[in-house]
Formats: sequence, C-alpha cells, structure tokens
Amino acid sequence: MNIRLKLVVAMVGIALVSLAVLAGYASWLASKTMLATAANSLEGVAVSRVARTVNTQHAWRKQIETIAQDRLLVDSLNLFRQTAYTRYVKRLSRIMARSIDAQSGVQ
Repeated sequence: MNIRLKLVVAMVGIALVSLAVLAGYASWLASKTMLATAANSLEGVAVSRVARTVNTQHAWRKQIETIAQDRLLVDSLNLFRQTAYTRYVKRLSRIMARSIDAQSGVQ
C-alpha cells in the first residue's frame, strides 16, 4: 500500500473517531440540558400550584371567619342545638345563603 493512501486512510479514520466522540458528547450535553429545562419548567408549575392552593385556603378561611362572625347565624345555631325542632333549618339556610352571597360580592 502506498504511503499516501495510508496517510489519507489514517486521517479519515482519526476524523471519523473524532466525529463520533464529538457527536456522543453533543448528544449527552443536549440530553442533560433538556432534562434541566424540563425540571425547571416543572418546578415553576409546582410553585404556581402551591401559590394558588395557599390563596384558595386563605379565601376559604376568610369566608369561614365571615360566616362565623355572623351573630344571627351563631344565635340560630345555638337555638338549633338546644331544641329538637327543625323549624330553624329554613332560617339557617337563608342566613348561609346571605353570607355566601355577601362573600361572592366581595370577590
């Protein structure tokens, strides 16, 4: 075999090996970057959902506090507990509906 041919084959072989190593490294780096991007995206979604859940809990707590502070409701509940009559059910339903309507108007 001619020395020129041997040199060309050697350079082509080295170039192919270098190309394969570079392609492997690029593939590994791209995979790592994509996984990091996906993790960051999912972390953002999780933070958003936590914030939304906390806001929902605060809103519920405020609604419960508003309803619990309604003196008419507290008195009606006490009367309902003291008697076995269900005549207070309609009154309680009206009070609860009014409290919920008042809360809906605030938001």
